[in-house]
Amino acid sequence: MKAHSKVSLKAVLLSLVISLVVECPFVLAASEGPHTRLGALGIFFFVPSISLALLFMREGPRFVIAFIAIQTALIALPTYWILTCKSRPAVRTALPVLTFALLLGSASAVSVKYEQRRTERALVIDNAGTNSVLHEIELVNRSLAAYRARYGRFPATFDQISVTADPPEPDHAGLQVRPMPMEAFFSYVYMSRAAEGARPPGYELYIEGKPDSGYDAYHYCTDETTVIHFDVSRSLCWSGPVLHSAN
Repeated sequence: MKAHSKVSLKAVLLSLVISLVVECPFVLAASEGPHTRLGALGIFFFVPSISLALLFMREGPRFVIAFIAIQTALIALPTYWILTCKSRPAVRTALPVLTFALLLGSASAVSVKYEQRRTERALVIDNAGTNSVLHEIELVNRSLAAYRARYGRFPATFDQISVTADPPEPDHAGLQVRPMPMEAFFSYVYMSRAAEGARPPGYELYIEGKPDSGYDAYHYCTDETTVIHFDVSRSLCWSGPVLHSAN
């Protein structure tokens, strides 16, 4: 039993050393950055450990230490099984190693897609607050408020705030020149809302990127409160972050 424990301890230490040696070239590759093939390969190698580390902390010195430690453990475990294969039947070594590799590969594939969507969403949200359409939305909200001040109600259709004739037609307030510049890239979906119980009449306005416009993932929404929300999904827009134009 003591001899077996010593052999096992040696195998554990050797597994850890091998793991660290295996990681070294991938660390150097990852340092090239995600925009190079070599860097992308290095980062992909660490995807399982990065995904697990992200469950408990975000980027920083502790995060780097955490994902390297996790990656070392992930490599050391099958390495230990292989180093100690003589102490058990071959099947009892091959089966857990193959199962572990399959599970790790599957988890990595799922993690890559999840991290890609998370990164894209964060990037889109960051850019949404500086998009020119945000200023247009605020202008539209002001035009709709001016329409209500003039007529005592919000317009039934979106076109009723636009300039369509000179002088404007009776049912067109002439408050907004349309099409607006960003309508080349975004669709405006306006819905007037009747009074509902204690809720006064109002409107809902959805501004969505047109297909193949480069803004497909952009979904803005606002109402008579003039608060503008944003999300990459229309169904989640009202619970998304509040944005304000820099203008």
